[in-house]
Amino acid sequence: MQLWGVLALVFVLLIAVFAVQNAVPVDIHFLMWTFPGVSLVIVIFASALAGALIVVFLGILGFFKNRRKRAKEARDQQSAVAKTAGGGEGGTPEKEGGHAAGPGKTGPGA
Repeated sequence: MQLWGVLALVFVLLIAVFAVQNAVPVDIHFLMWTFPGVSLVIVIFASALAGALIVVFLGILGFFKNRRKRAKEARDQQSAVAKTAGGGEGGTPEKEGGHAAGPGKTGPGA
């Protein structure tokens, strides 16, 4: 995990150096809007921040999706264990004592 932190720090440093070296005013045209004379530093940092927020948002969505999937798998596994232990539906027709309680059978459970 520390490697990712170091790599992220290096990446941010490279973005900062690039932005400072290219600190010229630019005109931004987006859909119907025009923003004249915006510093390129602001554009670069805003773009990097938007990308980071998208990555974080998608990571959070993936985390909750995986957590929900693991919880469902745990419930399914508990249900399967309960069924195989005789606590669920579809158990064997045998009663206590090992005798089946079917037609034509005699015994204490019939």
